[in-house]
Amino acid sequence: MRGFSACAPAYLIEQVEAAAFQISPYHWPVIGWKEDIESFTLDEVKTHHRLYQNLVWGKKLVLDADAENSLLSKDSNLFYVSAELAPGKEIGEVEHALFDEIQILQKEPVGIHELEKIKNQIEAAFIYSQDSIFTQAMILGQYEIVTGWRTVDNYLPSIQKVAPEDIQRVAKKYLIQDNRTVGILIPLPQREKEPSQPEVHK
Repeated sequence: MRGFSACAPAYLIEQVEAAAFQISPYHWPVIGWKEDIESFTLDEVKTHHRLYQNLVWGKKLVLDADAENSLLSKDSNLFYVSAELAPGKEIGEVEHALFDEIQILQKEPVGIHELEKIKNQIEAAFIYSQDSIFTQAMILGQYEIVTGWRTVDNYLPSIQKVAPEDIQRVAKKYLIQDNRTVGILIPLPQREKEPSQPEVHK
């Protein structure tokens, strides 16, 4: 079953043979928006951390929660917030919990200690991801396509410049209701097993 609900701004609901799942992509502009792009990276890590801590460990509403975006893109892109529901939990309850966490990010500045922890995680992941010549070449190639390979050296310094107010500003600017599309995957009803036929011996 596929359909769009009447709820604003846009909902896509589909039944699949899988666990219940919700994904909410927020639209954001091209990489040329220098004042926002680094803050989006920290928003991704911060949102992922809070979602996992509060919805998986805390409220136990979901089995997994994530936030991700593609930093290297010439075109407008999407910032994804997603969750896989725990058995017995309702889509509406999880949806409200997801958006509540986004609102907290908009209203409350990230603490300095927490921000430094996030920056350290980003730096470690970026450095350790280049443990092979192949990966280094791939990263340089991606940067060359988008902004030029020399700009790879600006990535970590630009991350270090991001302040709590930058994360809050970007969350208020882009992670809003009118800028998102919600996709919901609903499990198909379990099929009843057909009774096994008795073996016929000739």
